[in-house]
Amino acid sequence: MGSANITPSPGHLVPDRDNVWTINGANGLVLKDGYHFQAVMGYRIIAHESGYRVTTLYYRYRIACVGDELALIHWHPRGNSGYELPHVHLPQLKNGTEHLPTGRLTFEDAVEWMIQMSHQSARDDWPSVLGDSRAVHQEHRSWSTSPAEAGIV
Repeated sequence: MGSANITPSPGHLVPDRDNVWTINGANGLVLKDGYHFQAVMGYRIIAHESGYRVTTLYYRYRIACVGDELALIHWHPRGNSGYELPHVHLPQLKNGTEHLPTGRLTFEDAVEWMIQMSHQSARDDWPSVLGDSRAVHQEHRSWSTSPAEAGIV
């Protein structure tokens, strides 16, 4: 099992500024048997009635095995494609460029997909760990199905 570290951009705790974090920088997480997981999330720390909160600007998760992409999980409302809703690409279907619409998929969702596809986890209690993390996200999120709920797109 590989080791994962969140690598934030310089100045990552400065409010009202676009920031980004990655898993292990551009290299991502390499697991045994050739599985590879990359995660990138853009975010901003904003003022909130309770102090501050983090808002997601975009996310890109990639799951691959021995160089073959298995799933690309995206939400990039300011991206080059013009497709602004959360979606996945499944490269093994047709030409793999189709935007298959989804609701919001969290980092926890992407980690679970990776665990399910690779059959590898560093912890036996991963379902409860991801569940606890999801619960915190769900309590504080501003949208779940469409960014229009929060007036983002």
